[in-house]
Amino acid sequence: MAVDNHLDSCFRYIYNVYITYITMNTVINFKTEPKVKAQAQKLAAEMGLDLSDVLNVALRNFVQNKIVYINLGKDAQPGPWLVKAIGAGKKEIKAKKLSPAFKDAKSAVKWLKS
Repeated sequence: MAVDNHLDSCFRYIYNVYITYITMNTVINFKTEPKVKAQAQKLAAEMGLDLSDVLNVALRNFVQNKIVYINLGKDAQPGPWLVKAIGAGKKEIKAKKLSPAFKDAKSAVKWLKS
């Protein structure tokens, strides 16, 4: 029974993708590194997909869920600006230069101006 439900949902998804694919007529251009594009095209082809299909799924997921999934990998390092901002924040925390809680916007603005 579970297999039948799974197959039904797969067929519904395929049907929806097919209908959607037929009606698409907008082109989005964006820049990426040539190496990344080539790797993505190769991986998509290995999965039996076109890179456009992969990007459409990602775009639809973004619109439906209002979430961007970013995985920078285990070797990713923050840029110089972020390192500097984190350092400044740590110094402020250490010096106890923290904002108090405010009951209203006026008192927050007053504190910021002081």
